[in-house]
Amino acid sequence: MGFRFDFVRKAHPIKKAQEGRPLTQQQLLAAPLSPAQPSPADPRYFPSAFDQFLTSKVYGINDDTYRHYMRSDIERGREIARVLSPWSSLQRKDVLDIGCGYGGLLIVMKEAGAKTISGIEIDQERLDWAALRLGALDHPAELLRLDICDQKSLPQLGLFDVILAQDILEHVLDPVAAIRNISALLRPGGVVYVQVGNKFSPDQLLADHHYKLPGITMLSRAQAIDYWQIRGGRDPSEYGVGYWREEKYYRHVCSRAGVKLHRTDHFSSPDEILWYAEAISQVCKLLDGNPWPDVRPALARRMHRRMRKIVELYVHASRQLPSIESQPDLVAQACDAIVGRLLTGVWRLVGVKEPGSSSQ
Repeated sequence: MGFRFDFVRKAHPIKKAQEGRPLTQQQLLAAPLSPAQPSPADPRYFPSAFDQFLTSKVYGINDDTYRHYMRSDIERGREIARVLSPWSSLQRKDVLDIGCGYGGLLIVMKEAGAKTISGIEIDQERLDWAALRLGALDHPAELLRLDICDQKSLPQLGLFDVILAQDILEHVLDPVAAIRNISALLRPGGVVYVQVGNKFSPDQLLADHHYKLPGITMLSRAQAIDYWQIRGGRDPSEYGVGYWREEKYYRHVCSRAGVKLHRTDHFSSPDEILWYAEAISQVCKLLDGNPWPDVRPALARRMHRRMRKIVELYVHASRQLPSIESQPDLVAQACDAIVGRLLTGVWRLVGVKEPGSSSQ
């Protein structure tokens, strides 16, 4: 593509700052100490029947990635608890996990001191395994087969202090309804953890997180299904992704529902931009070839054009940063905007339900 990276600096270890309202020193000292945690691979988290199920489960596409994801739920839950800590303790809180899967996040929430744990899921098989795992650990939980987009389901659930929506909003077919209902389930001052894939990130462009298809996040849902069918030969009803949106979309919809979103990860160093140089180079190499010979030309052109635009933005930023090196605040703002909006693989957001707000 003829791009050259002119901005070269020595990379240093990156420390990601966390946004939030940190607990005061007095609050931290008063908080009960957590007991030593078992290893995430502890057999108690994976009863033999469940372990055998995960080993033999066939998803039909990208199996290894899905198996690894399902086996990492304890680690993911502990990371969520860490990210939430500046915003809310989990001690004595009512916690709901939306799309609770096999129950791993709920296990962690209970270990972190939650008073009650609840989970909703549209897949009954996953709910059954979640019940088995939680029961084996003697963690009482309310597990219901419900769709977060269905407002009629809400009265069954009650209100919660903490709601988890990890890797959920890109799968629902009505994200506005889902966010509105999440807000309705939150008590005033309650928090929601939202994690959603960044459609622009180089790793998504090279091989999306769900199907490992280059460029698919640059397409509309109908176009993505077309591309997915060509590559996988599957029925359209099996396509499991809803709509890829930008971070500002989620901020806007949450704000209208009375929830203010805050990004938890911030990036202030040019080294954090340079860290993505190799991935951007790989995107360039991909576009220099012919990655979509089997896809309709219109779709291939759209993916190529949009991916090229992201590369151009990256190159432009890398060339402009040296000119503002003497203005550290401006450098930090630029780095945060570029990495946070375009490059990071996922957006991790914490939303706070504003007192007196309406979710309608």
